[in-house]
Amino acid sequence: MGNAVQKNILHRIKAAKYFAVILDCTPDISHQEQMSMTIRYVSDGAFPNTPAGVYEHFITFLDVKSSTGENLFNVLKKELETLGLDLNNIRGQGYDNGANMRGKESGVQARLLQENPRAFFTSCACHNYNLVLGDMAKTCPDAMTFFGTLQRLYVLFSASTKRWAVFQKHVTGLSVKPLCETRWECRMQSVKAVRYQAGNFYDALVEIAETSDDAQARSEAESLAHQIKHYKFLVSLVLWHDLLFQVNFVSKELQSNTVDLATGIASFEKLLDWLKNYRVTGFEQVLVGANELANELEVAQEFQIQRLRKRKRHFNYESADDLITDPKKAYQVNCFNQVLDKAMQSLEPRFKQLKKHIDLFGFLSKFQEMSKEELKKHAAALEIALTHVQLIEENKLVRSVKLTDLEGHMLVEEMDTLKPILPSSLFGKPLKILEFLSLNERATAFPNFFIALRIFLTIPVTVASGERSFSKLKLIKTYLRSNMLQERLNSLALLSIECEEAKNLNFDSILKEFAERKARRVSI
Repeated sequence: MGNAVQKNILHRIKAAKYFAVILDCTPDISHQEQMSMTIRYVSDGAFPNTPAGVYEHFITFLDVKSSTGENLFNVLKKELETLGLDLNNIRGQGYDNGANMRGKESGVQARLLQENPRAFFTSCACHNYNLVLGDMAKTCPDAMTFFGTLQRLYVLFSASTKRWAVFQKHVTGLSVKPLCETRWECRMQSVKAVRYQAGNFYDALVEIAETSDDAQARSEAESLAHQIKHYKFLVSLVLWHDLLFQVNFVSKELQSNTVDLATGIASFEKLLDWLKNYRVTGFEQVLVGANELANELEVAQEFQIQRLRKRKRHFNYESADDLITDPKKAYQVNCFNQVLDKAMQSLEPRFKQLKKHIDLFGFLSKFQEMSKEELKKHAAALEIALTHVQLIEENKLVRSVKLTDLEGHMLVEEMDTLKPILPSSLFGKPLKILEFLSLNERATAFPNFFIALRIFLTIPVTVASGERSFSKLKLIKTYLRSNMLQERLNSLALLSIECEEAKNLNFDSILKEFAERKARRVSI
């Protein structure tokens, strides 16, 4: 059954011709490194029972012995040959931010680009946002102390069933979560829980401090209760809730299977604009939210004055340091501004590759407002990017063959003709344009534009599909079934992840094939 599901998916991928590979790795319960392979392709609507659109399908788990870029690429190449997929038809590759995957010299993406320069690489946007948040959290001591306090809250309550019962008695809504370096949504949940239930957390800590017979737990509860009633902690609580909520919202938007480059760059630009505005006006908004929490906890609405530390100066230092005496101003300069500056500074380089692809393909969804001269310029650049000179050996002679996906001048003529035909409501929506052209075989009149649009939509933005397959891996291969063979694991994973495909199988042919393989002939 698993082979039948995979066979049906491969038929559609081959019919679509162009596809993208999405790879991600994780260790399983038996300490084997499993590489999830997902294929993204764009259907033109010609294949039966497959409407025009973007599809991402899980293909297999690959047991990799070495995590080097060279070995991972060799495993990928061998698997594509086994599946009957042409490596030269790859038009996109999406990985996380590991050096073995995205390395410019010896990573998988670099090795694949050497053999197929038209395999456009994008690093996962959601991983990029996680890395940006990680940079923000380590920017200043106040930020590190804040998340350390949240982790101490979780450890205190979860380490004992009695303390957890006290916690549940006071906190009936959102619960505390452990912090994780790679999964920042848990930090959002932890901050959200304390942000809207600070008073309940404080009551639970006070009860533990008064009733616990554990000296260490009593001391820790008193310390945390005192920490929560610091005005600076309340300000940090509101600040990080706003930041994490905004980044988490953008990250969630990009986890859909059909998200394209245009959506990815639009989300990035919106987040960057929000950070710039928040940098200017956000501090006063944060203080308003912190004051509400301070009133609830009966805390004075002022920053505590701290002793200003004198820095050691060399004898030839020109002037003394300009120390900030106002604690409110010191927090704004040393924490609020630093965190936001780091966020904006980290965002730009991490999305540089995405911007390059948008500069190359972006005109395909916005060509209605462009002049013919502008279209010629963009179409010529796209034709060059989609052209590859391949060396072919025949009869001991090597000759070069020029391979190209489209003709730039014909693409311009097709877009110029399509301008008055295409409804204005489809402006800036490449997937809707694809569906419009696939209806009643309209795409046959615009072959070059249709090919360019399909390649544009084929390039992945995130590796969310690969991440989701790991959830099934952990459900299928458990500690009770840790010796499961790779073939059985892949078949069960295909039936589970691609359950909609499994429901449409023709079981008569599968049962016949199974009976033929398992039949035993008895000689008379």
